[in-house]
Amino acid sequence: MELSAKTNASIREHVLGCAPMEACGLVVANTYLPCRNIAENPKTDFLIDPHDQLNAERVGAIQAVIHSHVDQRIKSLSKQDMTSQQEMEIPWGVVFVRHGLASDPVFFGDQIKPPPLEGREFIHGIYDCWTLVRDYFRVNHKVTMPNPPRSWGWWEMAAGNLYLEGIMAGLPYIQNIAFEDNRDLVKLRAGDIVFAAVRSDRINHAAIYLGSNLILNHMVGGGSRIMPLSSGASSIRHVCRYVVEGPNA
Repeated sequence: MELSAKTNASIREHVLGCAPMEACGLVVANTYLPCRNIAENPKTDFLIDPHDQLNAERVGAIQAVIHSHVDQRIKSLSKQDMTSQQEMEIPWGVVFVRHGLASDPVFFGDQIKPPPLEGREFIHGIYDCWTLVRDYFRVNHKVTMPNPPRSWGWWEMAAGNLYLEGIMAGLPYIQNIAFEDNRDLVKLRAGDIVFAAVRSDRINHAAIYLGSNLILNHMVGGGSRIMPLSSGASSIRHVCRYVVEGPNA
């Protein structure tokens, strides 16, 4: 979703004026309408004043919800951000404030066309390893895979495994590939999803195998890129394969 330079400037001005509290507002008719944040803890959460939302809806249909995150160590969405966006089914945008500077809003939601798969900044919940895998499937297979709402550090808090139990289980177009150790890397085919435990004893990472010992990958602190599989092969714990007509296709 693209906004005009004037609209982005209005958003940044409002966000900086609210910091260190989270700002919130709505985009209507391609114009930003600032709203009051009435959350109990506005430093870490936001709740748009219903009167402000009603006034905005009198102007026109809501095109997007905007809010800010202030001084995060790692840019990320909250589980509630993702849940609310998916329930509303309209794009949301988040503005990141750091050292007194505000970014333009970064939009998320399946209502938006996926950006290029390479060169993405890491923003957990918007541009991370799983959203890269999802967008690869959206672009190449026209399949929209599940996107469970999650907060940073989910792999340390969840009782089960988000990937294997919360996403892949029961998908009719996914086949599990037997994988015990690196000797099974010879089984990989282009398009397979590789799951890894990176600096953890639990699976917390996913990438796409492209063939020729290359993966499409997105790690914390870097941009999404194509890189050698061998650089992280020792951390691979599981492999899934896309099948069109069933496991034997």
